[in-house]
Amino acid sequence: MKIPKRIKIAGHDVTCKSVHTLSHKTRKWVPKEWGSCWGSSCNQTNEILLAKSKLGIPLDEAHRASTFLHEILHQIDYKYGLGLGEKRVGKIETALFQVLRDNHLDFSDRG
Repeated sequence: MKIPKRIKIAGHDVTCKSVHTLSHKTRKWVPKEWGSCWGSSCNQTNEILLAKSKLGIPLDEAHRASTFLHEILHQIDYKYGLGLGEKRVGKIETALFQVLRDNHLDFSDRG
């Protein structure tokens, strides 16, 4: 999946960036107890960050794509006040990613 540089969520421009690694040392909003992580979403700055590697191991395309979907769901959760929390976002992301991938779904009208 090609990760776009910007997406719109609830009328807001959300910047999407790839970074080498993600930790509380590289981004202040990543909690210290997480250590390193695959992705992070900041609602105050409208940013989604995706790590290229975790603990020195490069992330494959499927992990980056599912992480991107996960962070999009966090942005939706915040912007619409859904109150889903990390566990629910994770479960929805896992289920939705599986359905989209396994069925090769593309909702565009490109024929």
